[in-house]
Amino acid sequence: MEQTPAGVMRLSELTPGRVVTLKDANLPRLGAAVALHGEASGRFEARREGRRAFLSGTGNAQVAQTCQRCLGLLERDLTVAFDLELVSEEQLARRQRDGDAGELGDLYVVSDGHVDLRTLLEDELLLAIDARPCRADPCSNMPAMAFGPEDAGSTALASPATSSQGPFAGLKDLLAQESDETQSAPVNPAPGTTGTDPE
Repeated sequence: MEQTPAGVMRLSELTPGRVVTLKDANLPRLGAAVALHGEASGRFEARREGRRAFLSGTGNAQVAQTCQRCLGLLERDLTVAFDLELVSEEQLARRQRDGDAGELGDLYVVSDGHVDLRTLLEDELLLAIDARPCRADPCSNMPAMAFGPEDAGSTALASPATSSQGPFAGLKDLLAQESDETQSAPVNPAPGTTGTDPE
């Protein structure tokens, strides 16, 4: 196993079974998206299936994201796993031209015969960012919610749905009252009539 500080390797160097580690990677795009705590790291392993080259691996970074509920920072261990086929721009163009959609899986396009491991790791970590991290991780700063009588002594705001009287509880009585008033009101004769039958 060897370390690659620069993070850029020639495709010919990624021989089957070769494992490369990338430590203390400086990822500016990831740092602009989330708060990085320390440096990111990645592990890559090359393999071949016939004439096709693949690169699988894992990545890790300690990050802090803004909670969408309390707007505080939520620390997370961001991890990814990937398995990519390495293709040249000519191979990609040929597959697209032939309409072979089954061959267009998770691809990494190699430019100039080089693989930028740092950029690859950063792309995968960026894709793994959850825009709403509180869905998966509980928020310790989330205000308590009152949902029933047992929470009556709580200082949290009660939900309107827990009110003993619904917002339309008096509507039925109001409609019934208007109906009774309409039926009991005298019927006025039409203008120009005396209200008596003609002789």
